[in-house]
Amino acid sequence: MSSRPVLFVTRELPALAQRRLEALTEVEVRQHRQITAIGRSDLLQAVASADGLLCMLSDKIDNELLQAANPQLKVISTCSVGYDHIDTDLVKQRGLKLGYTPNVLTDATADTTVLLALMASRRAKEALDIVHSGRGGGFSLSTGLGTQFTDKTLGIVGFGRIGCATAH
Repeated sequence: MSSRPVLFVTRELPALAQRRLEALTEVEVRQHRQITAIGRSDLLQAVASADGLLCMLSDKIDNELLQAANPQLKVISTCSVGYDHIDTDLVKQRGLKLGYTPNVLTDATADTTVLLALMASRRAKEALDIVHSGRGGGFSLSTGLGTQFTDKTLGIVGFGRIGCATAH
C-alpha cells in the first residue's frame, strides 16, 4: 500500500494530459481508464480511498458521494467550465478545495462558431452530401458555392468571453 496521497480520475484524459498524469510521482493515480463515464457505484467505491478527485461534468458530486468519500478527501477538481454538477455548499461545509477550468473552452467555442458560420455560408453540408453520395460530377459554377464572407458584416449576439473571442 502506498503512503502517497491517492488521486482518483474519473475518465481517461486527452493524450498530453494523460501523459502528464501518468508522470506524476507525488501521488498514486487511480483512474477509470475509459472515455465513457464511470458508473455511479464504481465512483462511490473509488472515492472511499481518494485524497483528491478529478471528475467530469457527468459525475454528480452530491451528498451521497461526499458521504462515501474518504474522510481525508481534500480536493475536488472538475474538468469543466461549469460546476452545476457539484453541490458547492456541501463541498464548502466539508472544507474541501474546489477547482474548475474557467475559459478552457472559450477559444474552441469561438473557433467552432466561425467554422459553422463559414460552413453555412458556403453550403458545406450540401457539398459534402453530394461528394459522399457519389453524385458529384465535377466542378460547377452553380452548385455549392454559397456566399462569400469577404466584405460582409458578422453580427455577434452577446459580447461575453465567447463573443469577444469570436470577434477577435
